[in-house]
Amino acid sequence: MAVDVIREGREEREGGQAAFADSQSHLLAGLAVADLRIKWAVARARASGLNPQDEFRGLYISDDQITELLGYDIGQHLWSANGHRPNGYGANGNGVHWPELIANARANWQAQTRAAREAGVIMRLDEMVQVFGLTLEEVEAFLLTLAPEIDPRYAQIYAYLQDDVTRKRPSVDLLLNLLTDNFGDKLQRRRLFGDNGRLLQTRLLQREGEKEFLAQTVRPYPHLIEYLLDDDQLDPRLDGLAYLLPATNTAVHRVAPDFVARLTQVIAAEASHPPFFAFYGGYGSGRRETALRLAEFCGQPLLTANLAAIVAQEDERDELLRRVLRDGRLTNATLYLTHWQAL
Repeated sequence: MAVDVIREGREEREGGQAAFADSQSHLLAGLAVADLRIKWAVARARASGLNPQDEFRGLYISDDQITELLGYDIGQHLWSANGHRPNGYGANGNGVHWPELIANARANWQAQTRAAREAGVIMRLDEMVQVFGLTLEEVEAFLLTLAPEIDPRYAQIYAYLQDDVTRKRPSVDLLLNLLTDNFGDKLQRRRLFGDNGRLLQTRLLQREGEKEFLAQTVRPYPHLIEYLLDDDQLDPRLDGLAYLLPATNTAVHRVAPDFVARLTQVIAAEASHPPFFAFYGGYGSGRRETALRLAEFCGQPLLTANLAAIVAQEDERDELLRRVLRDGRLTNATLYLTHWQAL
């Protein structure tokens, strides 16, 4: 069973508490929790009579289907409990009690995450959660969108659950149904995928496609998948506008060493409130060199963004700036904004 993944890739600590060994083990265990939600949805769909053998599924709506839909309570759907089966069970109301299984797996994942964090294990997904202040339900929503990007099986399963072979990525409606089988909770969770929701505001998720909110497809930005797999990349939309340089031991040639030393003293003194520096000077005056040296002092990469080039993209300016800030936070970079006078 997929929940077994949670027990893999971990190390035992004193007292028997488990900790993930690495970032990938943590990510896969989180996906295993999402996998349980998906399995529960399939169990509900099958128990409700969703027939994958019907060659005309999704192509027409029969009178019998309309009659069945009219019998549903408000907010119910083809594979919801609809008040006719004990809540939380699969076919015929027996077998696995899915909500309890999911809650236990989620609690185990959280406990192992805390243990790994205390052990100093770097976990990319956990870092993203901490940086953007994501709640547990936001993390689960993100993982459900991530699943088909990691494992193509889920693309087929999502098409099955959405009764449409062409819909291999989750819609807002499917994600809500995966997160809860309670209509009141579903209404409350709509905000997760709204324009003001944290997942979209921080540009971790994007909505695509149809005009109707519930029908829109939700997916993570592609380069975030590589980030979670330990490959630092900037958003492809920032190509030619921004670039990332690793922290290096930069020799100071164009500026006085004592000047750089004074700047680092300011940073050290204001550690809880990192300062902003505005550099003036022409080409060759050492502005970039100084920025690199300060990034090195902070133990951070340097994310350089050309604000003049970004502002020139009038229709996309705000969106591009959001993406620069998101990638800067993800990579824990020192931001170096050139041509800032353009603002």
